[in-house]
Amino acid sequence: MLFRRQTSFKTVLMNLEKPTVGLDQPIASTPPQRRILVAIFIEVFLGFFKNLGLGVFNFFKRYGDVIWFSLKFVTYPNAEDVALHRKKAIENSRHTFELILIVTGFVIFLIKQGWINSASEDNKNALSNDFAQWGIELAFFLYNAIFYFVVLILLVLLGRLLRIIFSAIETAAVTDLVFIHLNNIYFLLATIGGFVMRLNNNISELTTDEDYGDYVWRLFNQFGIILAVVIFLFFTRWVMINKLTMAKKILYITIVPAIVWLFLFICQFMISIFLASI
Repeated sequence: MLFRRQTSFKTVLMNLEKPTVGLDQPIASTPPQRRILVAIFIEVFLGFFKNLGLGVFNFFKRYGDVIWFSLKFVTYPNAEDVALHRKKAIENSRHTFELILIVTGFVIFLIKQGWINSASEDNKNALSNDFAQWGIELAFFLYNAIFYFVVLILLVLLGRLLRIIFSAIETAAVTDLVFIHLNNIYFLLATIGGFVMRLNNNISELTTDEDYGDYVWRLFNQFGIILAVVIFLFFTRWVMINKLTMAKKILYITIVPAIVWLFLFICQFMISIFLASI
């Protein structure tokens, strides 16, 4: 025990006699100043373009993921994993509504730049005033939000009604998620279709019944046929998943897709007219 204490005491004395690093002495592990300056140079001159590129890439990737998910869901409209699809439905709903606002804002930008014609001189003059433009954008936001939720609620109620009438095996929660996904798929198509129509026409050019008839016909050719294919494929797969009887399958396939298509096509006409009125 005594030997251990003496050894410990000597060790302490030896440690005290070792030279210590003073505050005025440089630390060996500090990197050279040149490396810090290079890092700042890279961050200042290249970091901006890097972040900008990543932002643009993530923007298109986000909507690419939404479109890819929508294409897969149309061919297999099943949401048995409620937790996963609930999260996905909320996320896609946010991205879809953001796309509606982005397209509306882009139309306003094109009008202000003079690249497409405004529906009226009053609209063009109002958009040239910042305060008036803020009021118009707020009104557009409220209109788009209300319209989105009205269509969403009607589609969810339709899904619940179809589930009761045709005795589907899906639960109410799963059916709600399926038709929420259908609503997002529809608004993706409707927003893109409305934007394409707006590039070609504004409401001031539709002065006669023949003009409106030609507008609806072009809308049908550019959007209505694609919408019909999507809806028919969606409901055909939904019937197979819910294992309906043959009689119910025939009744369902012949009536439901046509009713839903007519309702959504009318909604698409309203969206296109809204964009044409800017």
